[in-house]
Amino acid sequence: MIVLMAALDAHGLIGNHDKMPWHVPEELAFFKMKTLHQHVLIGRETWEAMESTLPQRHVHVLTRNPDYAGKPGYEYIETSLQKVIFNWKPQAQPLLICGGAQTYEQSLPYADELWLSLLPDTYEGTVFFPKFDEKDFMVKEQIRYTKFQFFRLLRKKKGASL
Repeated sequence: MIVLMAALDAHGLIGNHDKMPWHVPEELAFFKMKTLHQHVLIGRETWEAMESTLPQRHVHVLTRNPDYAGKPGYEYIETSLQKVIFNWKPQAQPLLICGGAQTYEQSLPYADELWLSLLPDTYEGTVFFPKFDEKDFMVKEQIRYTKFQFFRLLRKKKGASL
């Protein structure tokens, strides 16, 4: 199962260059709770821009460089998004794709679910979650927290195949 997981503001903003434009501890705790002990795929630039590693997660770094030896803390190097999606799509255990923008854009057609934390405010930034047709998804779960709302969206029809 392929899941795209992102926090975004009211305009779909997810980043300001290589930084998050907000600091919302409640949403960060939610991210940790959802990703703990899970397989998480992150593009190399996003991985290197993160201030910390993601302990107790199985981190896959997506990079074109098969000899990548950058920031430590990952378990797997992935050089082909298509291969990762092909291998994970039929599995019941989710692969949580957590950025960045290019990785979201390329994997969106294959996503079985979107896990979106929507922040009610607007922020300054340069990087946006890719546009998608909301009619292609149905809301399976919606939870209101103090500082954000979580939406779990399920694709209505089978996503693109490789």
